[in-house]
Parts: sequence; C-alpha cells; structure tokens
Amino acid sequence: MRSSKIRRKSTFIDMTPFVDVAFLILTFFILVTKFKPDEIVTIQTPSSVSSEVIKNDKDAIVVMFDKTGKVYFQVAENIRKVAIESILSSTDSALKKEFIKTGIIATPISQIANYYATPEKERNSIATGIPVDSLNNELSLLIKSMHANNKGKEKFYIKGDNAAKYPAFKNIIKSLKENNIYEFNLITTTEQIPSGSALASSIKNKK
Repeated sequence: MRSSKIRRKSTFIDMTPFVDVAFLILTFFILVTKFKPDEIVTIQTPSSVSSEVIKNDKDAIVVMFDKTGKVYFQVAENIRKVAIESILSSTDSALKKEFIKTGIIATPISQIANYYATPEKERNSIATGIPVDSLNNELSLLIKSMHANNKGKEKFYIKGDNAAKYPAFKNIIKSLKENNIYEFNLITTTEQIPSGSALASSIKNKK
C-alpha cells in the first residue's frame, strides 16, 4: 500500500500584534518615567578615592556652590512638601507646583516667588545664590527650618566646584555648625582605587 505524504506548509506568524504591544509598552514607560531635572548650575566636583558608594537618598539636602562662590540649596523629592511648609510662606499654588518639580532655592528667600514665576529657561540668569554672609546668613535659616520641620531625618550633602575658593566652603560648614549639624557627606567624582595602596590592601583583606 502506498504511503501518503503529508504536505508541508510554510509557517507564517503575523508580527503585527507584537509590534502593537511593543509600542504600548514603550508609551507606558515614557509616560511614567520621571526625568531628572537639570541642575541649576554646572559644578565640576573634585575627585576622590573611596570604597563607599552613596546611594540615592530620598531625604537628602544638597548645598551646592559654584566656582564664583554662589550657594544653592536643593531638597530631595521626598521632603519637598516639608520644605514648602517650612520655607515658602506663599499660598500661591503655581509657585508650590514649580518648587515641587525641582526643589531648588537659588535666590534670597524674598525673591523665590519671582524666580519660579520666571520661565524655566530664563531662571539661570536671575539665580543670584543664597546669602551666606555674617550679616544676612539665609542659608543658616534654611537649614534651621528644614532641620526642625523634618525632625532631623534629613541628610546633608555638600557639592562644590573644584575651582571655588575655600571661603565658600567654610561659610557652608559654619552654617551647618550653627544648627548643631556635624555630620554631612561631600559629593566628589570617584576615582578608581590605586592598586597596591593601603586602601586597596585593606579592602582585599576584608574579603
């Protein structure tokens, strides 16, 4: 009896539904992703060697100063509502909404409303920095307000430009000390640990 052969047919897979799904997933991630806001000023931090990595702290307060000595204050997203209650006395909802986006204070307190009322692309031109001189140390007042209203849960970081003069750094340290804050972290550009150094040997021994 002659055996019958099954006719083979080529397999065809319609990829159109998969393409639709891919675009849906891409659209979802674009809509829910929160992009990091641009920094108020570009700061070239000094380099350092360390075996510790600072994680993204949700309760962080970063005090920045550029090469000209201007000081800026940035509050992490998790505690920006606390900052509004303790720093911004204005009831302007538009001002609060803009502050929530970046958490940046780049002017004297009296000029914050004008700063955030200015279009975002033009704000850098009016960012005069926070007064830190002995007669009008608003940085110390900002630290005091945040420290009190956040019940001391925040962590302070200092990020300074490598070309800045020492007095700018000294004034920030002084403002922290005035509020009995002696623990803070310095943000630097991390370098690779030199092989054969004491730090490299200590890490190797721990392993």
